[in-house]
Amino acid sequence: MNQVFQHLPVLIIAVPLTAAPFVVLFRNSFLSWLISVVVSWFCLFSATTLLGNIYEGGEVPIYQLGGWDGHVGIVYQVDIVNSFVLTLVTAISAVVFV
Repeated sequence: MNQVFQHLPVLIIAVPLTAAPFVVLFRNSFLSWLISVVVSWFCLFSATTLLGNIYEGGEVPIYQLGGWDGHVGIVYQVDIVNSFVLTLVTAISAVVFV
């Protein structure tokens, strides 16, 4: 499993949260719309990649936030059902923004 795939579950959450303040701060409505569309399509691409890798029998990504073990910290895990719902939600978001 490469490094990018390992961090996809967290990137799908972190990228929109990072882009949201920029969308609010820009006065140009076209630029704000463009950032929103790019982030939405990035999330769709990431969710589709994640679903494809899990569906083909790849590893289910387990992301330990903060580097702590599961008994102490937060464990973020995406399985086949979660990745299907994530792909469905991001697809609806990408279509609505266009």
